[in-house]
Amino acid sequence: MEEQNSNTEMILPEWKNLVTKAQDWEYGEFHSHKEIEQIINIEYGTQRYYNSVGRANITLLIKQKLLVNCQSKGYQVCMPDAYPEQVLSETRKAFKRMKKSVAICDNAPIENMSSDALIKLRYIRDRASSSMMALKQNRTEFNRVLTGKVIVVNKD
Repeated sequence: MEEQNSNTEMILPEWKNLVTKAQDWEYGEFHSHKEIEQIINIEYGTQRYYNSVGRANITLLIKQKLLVNCQSKGYQVCMPDAYPEQVLSETRKAFKRMKKSVAICDNAPIENMSSDALIKLRYIRDRASSSMMALKQNRTEFNRVLTGKVIVVNKD
């Protein structure tokens, strides 16, 4: 990996360097993994790299910027009109995670659990299941809005 230009001072944690640069990027701009790797000085493809980009993305959202992964190539600054699709994408991911949490509950070794742990598991399973169903319903509704099957009208 190339070293940072000596004129550029590295901020720690490294993801803050990406925030500093990316907040000035224009919507629709593409930036390669190699470019981002040089900005944060973390090797592309490592978990640390993805964690740093993810952390920077959380902060960039406050600045109304979102970096969208272009698989194996880099990141593109999300166009404003593409934000609804990104919400649906994140909702799909959340649904999959909730589904996994319910599966963990359903397949837990309850015969080997203490009564205290079993009570907690049942409580959590009930809440996780209802959250999963709400996510599923919302995901379906979001999809209908995005495909034009439901028309949203601003009544203001």
